[in-house]
Amino acid sequence: MLTIRRFQKGDEEILSVMIRRTLREVNYTSPKSELDYLIPHYSPETMVELSETGHTYVLEEDGQIIGSGTVLPDGETEAEIVAAFLSPESIGKGYGRKGQPALYGKTEINKTDRFSGPFFP
Repeated sequence: MLTIRRFQKGDEEILSVMIRRTLREVNYTSPKSELDYLIPHYSPETMVELSETGHTYVLEEDGQIIGSGTVLPDGETEAEIVAAFLSPESIGKGYGRKGQPALYGKTEINKTDRFSGPFFP
């Protein structure tokens, strides 16, 4: 069963490992310079910072973390979705669509007029 919940202290290591793995295995066709920046960028410390700055959600299937996404406020009426990732084996199963409402429909940023990020232009 899929569960979507807020980030909790202690999730950062698992999320960091999952995101870095996804970048290596799924985004391997991205420019090397981009991957050279992104892979080390998504450290456990970065995951904690993102959760403190914005609203980070974690997707779990049967108690195992399979994805995450963060909404960062960008002014008073805009927000940006960052760090939206699924584990490689979870891609293509509809989890991204199921996780989107948590990122843009259930956030505490309820005055948002416009989102930008991987799901939106």
